[in-house]
Amino acid sequence: MSTTAKKLTLFEAACVVAGLGFGGGIMAVPYLASLNGIVSFVVTITIAFLLSVLLHLMVVEVVLREDTSQQLVEIFGKYLFFKGLWGSVLTWTIFTLIVVTFYALLAGYIVGCGELLRNFTTLPLPAGMFISYVVAAGVVFFGLKAIGLSEKYAIIAIGVVLLILCLWSFSRPFNHIPMFAGTSK
Repeated sequence: MSTTAKKLTLFEAACVVAGLGFGGGIMAVPYLASLNGIVSFVVTITIAFLLSVLLHLMVVEVVLREDTSQQLVEIFGKYLFFKGLWGSVLTWTIFTLIVVTFYALLAGYIVGCGELLRNFTTLPLPAGMFISYVVAAGVVFFGLKAIGLSEKYAIIAIGVVLLILCLWSFSRPFNHIPMFAGTSK
């Protein structure tokens, strides 16, 4: 294996960033709006968007920077402007929450992909989850360039599926989103 790492293209790096939030957003946003009403949804999505922009900019910094000596936690401290002991505590708390969130999302994706494989094949759920895990871990095993390439193709595929679903949805009856929680049906 070569000691020089292959650099990501700008599009691959953008796909890595988009892939971090794209899938969960597509699945969670309509569900959140249907349960809580449009007002709560707009407030929640605005806060989530602002936090997401901050986190994604930090990920871009990690992915594209030339200086690889800084770790992700150091970048949190740099961009969140926390100084001193409380800054370290807050930075590590945020980092811990992000790690827990990523593990929860990864578990959700593995179970969800396992259920999809079970529904489309005759595989039992544990086998589908194992295959999903191997694919997800396999991409990470091959390095950042492999992640960038896989995210690029995944984002293109998701875009095609999203376009098909959007076009198909125009042929379906219109459903109203409730303004406040509990006002549907």
